[in-house]
Amino acid sequence: MTVHELISGSLQDMGVLGQGQTAGGAQANFALTVLNDSLIDAWSTDRLLVHTIRRATWTIASGTADYTVGTGGTINIVRPSTMNMQGSSVWFIDTSASQPNTELPMSMLTDDAYQAINQKTYQATYPTSWYYNPTYTSAASPFGTLTLWPVPNVSTLIGVFYAPIAAQSVALSDTIALPPGYKRFYRTNLAAEMLDAFPVPGDVATRIERKARESKADVERVNTRLQDLSVDLALVPVRQRSNIYAGTE
Repeated sequence: MTVHELISGSLQDMGVLGQGQTAGGAQANFALTVLNDSLIDAWSTDRLLVHTIRRATWTIASGTADYTVGTGGTINIVRPSTMNMQGSSVWFIDTSASQPNTELPMSMLTDDAYQAINQKTYQATYPTSWYYNPTYTSAASPFGTLTLWPVPNVSTLIGVFYAPIAAQSVALSDTIALPPGYKRFYRTNLAAEMLDAFPVPGDVATRIERKARESKADVERVNTRLQDLSVDLALVPVRQRSNIYAGTE
């Protein structure tokens, strides 16, 4: 399905176009702007609408803590709006180890945890933690920033970056491949988003909004993933056995 076909289908559902008609000119360009700016851009912030987790690798340079994240950046992956989403993680591989393909985990640092580190330039063989700052350098090169700590001081490490990546802006002539349920989701939600711009009868608007809600719920349902349960060790009570000789209880 092309983006042009998607837009035409949404306008047909609204009654703006008749069956078999296609959107053209200003009408098609307006719908494309709504699709890109009001829907696709907003959907990138909703984890339950993102169906893909991407993996990217990069070379960790000795003595370097910060790496750009984004298309064309050091970590060449679409810039994540956040790394707090389920499925986001950063690992590393030591190519000099006896098993060089083993991915080793690092823990995520919150804003407060990273700010609390006094020696941010402290170096060690392996990094143990990562911190993601969703910087936005420019519209042309919107890079986020990934920081490793401690700063690795060896040149044998490869970083592994995992992040949920949403759909990106499209053009009218683009052909889009969508998982099951997404065609209806795109078509009905685009129609619902354009209701204010076209004179649509009330019963038609009600029907479109209902279908848009249903299709969104269907997509969110299939994108709900299982997650390992973890508990902060600070929350686990420490039980101490009674010792009559030491006088402890």
